[in-house]
Amino acid sequence: MKRLRMLISWLLLVGAFVVFLAAHGLPAFGEEDRGWSTWVDLWVLLRNPDDLLEPLLAVAVASFLTFTLLILTAPFLQSVWRRSRLVWWLATGFSGLATLGFLTMLVMEHSEGSTYGSGGWCFMIAPVLNFAGLVAAWPGWRSDAFPAEGQEEGGAGS
Repeated sequence: MKRLRMLISWLLLVGAFVVFLAAHGLPAFGEEDRGWSTWVDLWVLLRNPDDLLEPLLAVAVASFLTFTLLILTAPFLQSVWRRSRLVWWLATGFSGLATLGFLTMLVMEHSEGSTYGSGGWCFMIAPVLNFAGLVAAWPGWRSDAFPAEGQEEGGAGS
């Protein structure tokens, strides 16, 4: 069961990675813009910090950068999630907050007539897949994490 859960976790994390990369070549937020143009817009925003004084925009930028980092690294850190509860909690917490912040910003900024292209939907789905993959990798679900009653934690050799 543990192997199946870790396989599902890895597949979700790799799925988030692939969907995120695919978003860059697809139409994102509008009919003409491709997903990679999001980075151009982000660069323009970061060059002028006064633009980030708007709270919703600041949340969007921070969330986007946070889940980008997590999506790009999470599939390769599978063994870390299994061994360290602290790292898992931090990564999962930041992933959940970034996903919630980004999706909330999109819902609040969605105006009548605005459209999301397939790349925009991919940008929305990727952090959700990443969060689900991290949740599935929870190290507390290991069978040896909670010893049976009467057994010492750590086994006979510790």
